[in-house]
Amino acid sequence: MHYFCSGKKFVLQVVFFQMKKSLIALAFGTLGLGIAEFTMMGILPYVAADLNISIPVAGHFISAYALGVCAGAPMLILARKRPLKHILLALMALMLVGNLGAAVAPDYWSLLAARFISGLPHGAYFGVASIVAGKLADEGRSSEARNGQRGLELPMPYPL
Repeated sequence: MHYFCSGKKFVLQVVFFQMKKSLIALAFGTLGLGIAEFTMMGILPYVAADLNISIPVAGHFISAYALGVCAGAPMLILARKRPLKHILLALMALMLVGNLGAAVAPDYWSLLAARFISGLPHGAYFGVASIVAGKLADEGRSSEARNGQRGLELPMPYPL
């Protein structure tokens, strides 16, 4: 592509960054965590009506997720000697268990517990995924890969 500015010719080079499949998997993990975190805000009135509780009380589900994030991130210290791949798989399994539990929760307390469990892997996942993304990236692109894992999450409208 050629552009002219003040009578001078500038050449715009377009570089296409081909993302590795493993980095795409990390980005989809980030998307899953983002959906788990933010979807409750959009469906809160419906959840409150379904459980016959007020909307402020249903807001505890959002707080439970946030408390899970706060409790889960420091727990990463317990797994520090494990391979990063195994830690990521365990975190995604924990997220899956929490979200499936939330999907089938029949009452307030079980949904509150499931939301807490869903939040546990959140902070730890971002830390581990950033390290893995940096290691998987091509030479000179580690910071781009670390930021790119959130690239799939940020433009998505919540809830879908």
